[in-house]
Amino acid sequence: MSFQRISLPLQNNLFDTLLHSVHWEDQPKGRKVAVISQRDTEGNIPIVRTTSKYNSPAQHFTPIHDKIIEQIQIASGKGSLNLNHATCEIYDHRYRTMKYHTDQSLDIASHSYICLFSCYENGNETHPRILKIRNKETNEETVLELSHNSCVLFSEAINQAHVHKIEAAGSGELAGGRWMGLTFRLSKTFVRFTDGIPHFTANNMKLRMADEEEQREFYRFKGQENATTDHVYPEIAFTISDSDLLPLGCSP
Repeated sequence: MSFQRISLPLQNNLFDTLLHSVHWEDQPKGRKVAVISQRDTEGNIPIVRTTSKYNSPAQHFTPIHDKIIEQIQIASGKGSLNLNHATCEIYDHRYRTMKYHTDQSLDIASHSYICLFSCYENGNETHPRILKIRNKETNEETVLELSHNSCVLFSEAINQAHVHKIEAAGSGELAGGRWMGLTFRLSKTFVRFTDGIPHFTANNMKLRMADEEEQREFYRFKGQENATTDHVYPEIAFTISDSDLLPLGCSP
């Protein structure tokens, strides 16, 4: 299976419900973001470290997020699909700066799936955004329309073999209205907080903020991942995002 687009049988437009399900952090150039996370049965928090820097804490999954995952499981025929973390984003017509990239796999579980759910403020959006995909070895390109109430499902291995980016269909009025995307993943990396300090559950090491050299190293690793199909991250005990160092925040 490569990148598989699936239409979800949702009766309603979930944009407004999702809009009010989290606290959003404003980002430059027409982008808003929120990170959500699902504790495990022992209360440990899954994290997904990326090159993006956020200031607000991750928030709890809410019933609407669980509902979307359930619909993805049904529509994809993957009833055992497990997803415990997501980046929620809203783009308006100003956001046009995404570059080709591979989703950062540092904390992604092997043999798992990544799922991008899309919806629009206007459920009848006539200028939907598109997902452009490029094979790293052959340079073959594919374009998928990110239609309303659809999801794009792809495996962790397929992610490593490709780069992708989200684009508006046009500029100005042709860029379309507000798009919301939820990128669900299965994280293998968990932290627990002791006296307000996050520690990895696997080895009890403290998760800390990277220094300047470590930040440069982190970006170098990401560049290598974008360019190759077999990049493997070393063990990394730091993050570059303040968000990862904060306990889960409350949803609205």
